[in-house]
Amino acid sequence: MVKYRRRLLVYVAMILLIGSFLAFSCFNTWKQIYANKKTKQELSKKYNDLLESEENLEGQVVKLQDTEYVLKYAREKYYFVKPGEYIIDLAEDEEKEDN
Repeated sequence: MVKYRRRLLVYVAMILLIGSFLAFSCFNTWKQIYANKKTKQELSKKYNDLLESEENLEGQVVKLQDTEYVLKYAREKYYFVKPGEYIIDLAEDEEKEDN
C-alpha cells in the first residue's frame, strides 16, 4: 500500500511538472503570436502609408516634368518674378488680422 501511494505521488508530481511546462510553453507561444500579429499590423499600416506616399511622389514627378507647372511652383514657393513684376506678400497682413 505504501509503494502504491509513493508511486501515485511520483506520477502525480511528474504529471504536474509536465503540465506546468506545457502551460508555460503555450503561454510563451501565444504571447509571441500576439506580438507578431501586432507587429504585422503596424508594418502593414506603414507599408500602405509608403505606397500612398509613393503615389503622391510619382504624381509630383509627373507635374514637375511640365515646364509651366515648374514656373508657377517656383514663383509661388520661391518668389521668382518676371522682369518688371513686384511681389506683395499678404500672408503677414492676414495673420495680423486673425489675431
